[in-house]
Amino acid sequence: MLVYEEECPFDPEKITFDPEMSPLMLGLPLHNLAASSIEIEGMIKIQPIADVDETILCSLGWRNLEFIYKRRVGTHHHKKGAEGSQTQMYYEFGIFSTIYGGKVMPTWIRRRRKGESISFTIPSTPKKLRGLNLCYVRILKPPSWMSEDQDRDSEYPLHQLIELPDIKISNKTKNLTWIYKHYIERVDVGGKSLAFLSHWMFGENEMEDGDQLTISIKPDQFFDSDYNIRECGVSFVYDDDDGKKEKEEEALSYYKSWNHIIGGDLSLFHLTTGEYHIYNRDFNWYNGPPRSPFIENGVFYKGKTRFKAFSQKKSNKHGRALECYTSSMAKDLLVETDKYCAQPCEGDILCETCEKELPNHNRVQALGYPLSLAKFRLQPETLVAEASTMAFYIYQ
Repeated sequence: MLVYEEECPFDPEKITFDPEMSPLMLGLPLHNLAASSIEIEGMIKIQPIADVDETILCSLGWRNLEFIYKRRVGTHHHKKGAEGSQTQMYYEFGIFSTIYGGKVMPTWIRRRRKGESISFTIPSTPKKLRGLNLCYVRILKPPSWMSEDQDRDSEYPLHQLIELPDIKISNKTKNLTWIYKHYIERVDVGGKSLAFLSHWMFGENEMEDGDQLTISIKPDQFFDSDYNIRECGVSFVYDDDDGKKEKEEEALSYYKSWNHIIGGDLSLFHLTTGEYHIYNRDFNWYNGPPRSPFIENGVFYKGKTRFKAFSQKKSNKHGRALECYTSSMAKDLLVETDKYCAQPCEGDILCETCEKELPNHNRVQALGYPLSLAKFRLQPETLVAEASTMAFYIYQ
């Protein structure tokens, strides 16, 4: 099944999936969705970092970050224009991250190195390794600020947008490599430098004492050659024996339940080279070959698997397949059927008045109305949906 959003006149706040639903083939134009305060279960969660529960931040080893809470970041979309927000926390693939302006790393990032790479051995300790914090600072190369000529006819100062480079983490000991491209591609932090802080959760057999790691950070030089990586650093997060372990594990349980995370099912992102290229846009069934400064031409994904939001055992029950929440309506899309035979109509707008004709249709376009839901009740082999102003197409 494919769920595809062609045009989105508003930004959904949350899309949720039934944990027992069957895996899906997805087609979601993520580049058209909001850059802040959005959640698509199993794919991406973005929220202001000031609103994140303190227990979660503590479990990540993130302390004394109050200085970034009131800072703002900006993004720009060629269709939607500029968007500004508070400093956000992003979660995808088992990786938490935040972005803020400046050249200051948190003081607890103690293992540091100048430049765009760092190599180290995970030290031995009786405590269990929980995760890895990685931070880098990216600055404008001297001698000058990017030219305003790059703005062309845009009213937005595009020359202030800083691209987020790709990150490559290689566990040389276990022959495992992850290449990560962030959900947000470019940001405006109001200055000539930014800091990127992230926390990586790994599976039990993916990071252990004595493993040799190399981390490299590389931008796409063709599009963004005016910035360099000034410094990068890491710190380790371990389980403590102070009674907080159970509480912090509970706080992270929802995030760890996602299916497509490091330590979970990343087969969708497995390359022919054996590496994993984790990038949210590549959830789409129609994506092309991977693009990264770390990946050579001629490298492809090994195969396609279907998206499943949560890692629980596959169920035969479809149940409630998808819900979409927006600021204007609590529930805009609900799909609940066992079989689908639907393709977009050309100009057809179906509503309750023509419900009797629906069993004869093999094409359904669920186009709704601003003030009320368009409802569809079909037999098996067709579609059962409630929708409003968003157009979703469902295929089998």
